[in-house]
Amino acid sequence: MPTTKALATFLLLREDLIKHAYDDKQPKVVLTAETEIKGTITVGIGTTKYPDGSPVRWNDTVTRSEAMEYMQHYIRTEIEPALENLIHVQLAGCQYDALGSLIYQYGAAEVSSWRLVRRINAGEHWHDIAREWVNGTVFWENFGPAFWGRRIGELLMFMGLDWRMSPNIPYGGDVVDVIEQAGFEGKMPQPVGTSLFEDPDLAIPHPAAIIDATQDPTPDTPLTMQD
Repeated sequence: MPTTKALATFLLLREDLIKHAYDDKQPKVVLTAETEIKGTITVGIGTTKYPDGSPVRWNDTVTRSEAMEYMQHYIRTEIEPALENLIHVQLAGCQYDALGSLIYQYGAAEVSSWRLVRRINAGEHWHDIAREWVNGTVFWENFGPAFWGRRIGELLMFMGLDWRMSPNIPYGGDVVDVIEQAGFEGKMPQPVGTSLFEDPDLAIPHPAAIIDATQDPTPDTPLTMQD
């Protein structure tokens, strides 16, 4: 299971919990049997289909626990398998969470065609990934201001930073500057399970190297623990 509990927390805050069905293209309209549906009927935390595959109907309502259950089911059955199919490099849990938010909003079929996925799989520089995350997703439908906060939150999460600061970041800035000002020091989050010996900054030196690096206070006799 590549994602973590943080994905559900992030989705709950970004999607909101709406207990009555609504049209996602006109969410303020109170639906009736005669309402012209312009988008997709949605309920709960962005749910458009129930676990049994049936679509949300115009007069449906849900409880908080039901909404959370539907979201968790989608994460397990849709997002997790999609991430395993799309991402061919090992990532940290927070990075899978960030990508999971994209899939939750746009669907795996849409996200699979994005350059962002190819850049991540190719191991490109974080500058390129960061700019693609915004330029390749926020502006493609002219929804820049509306989706800016979510994209920046995902990007902060992907970089291992505190995504909760995203509402305070002004719209339209250079995302590379945003990431650096948020405290990113150039090192991507490490996947869970990475060996300490694979990380040059964390590697434990061989005992011989430790001995060689010491200064023996009694060079005429063997080096002892007392020395």
